[in-house]
Amino acid sequence: MKNKLLWMLFSLLGFASACSDDDEQEQNGNLCMYGCPSVTFSVKGTVTDEAGRPIPGIRVGIKNGYPTEFTDDKGAFAFTKSTLSTIPEPAVLQFTDVDGAGNGLYDPKEVEVRFMQNPDVAPDGWYRGDFTAEEIAVEMKASENPEK
Repeated sequence: MKNKLLWMLFSLLGFASACSDDDEQEQNGNLCMYGCPSVTFSVKGTVTDEAGRPIPGIRVGIKNGYPTEFTDDKGAFAFTKSTLSTIPEPAVLQFTDVDGAGNGLYDPKEVEVRFMQNPDVAPDGWYRGDFTAEEIAVEMKASENPEK
């Protein structure tokens, strides 16, 4: 029991001595925070067919489990994601026709996007900042294989 109390005391002392409220340390990159860093990123754009007509119902997502959205009646999509990890660089957007033949069938498409830090939103502590990609326009090709 005595050993457990000593180890707990040493652990608490270690946490307490690892941090300082000194502004100079914070300016040198030695931040005193616990938790996970976070970042916000957003992207928007439109999806059209080869004739320039908007395609509703296309699933849009970032590869590797990031959020998915669907294009609206005007072929537009937009999403913002706050995450505890870093943004993929470059990010790969996946466009997939999942609503069936109602508005035509389209081959899947992948597009790389790069995120830039929003200069109007400064990082603060664990918040790494706000990143946006340029608005994109994606043209999807009609599927030649209707069984997809």
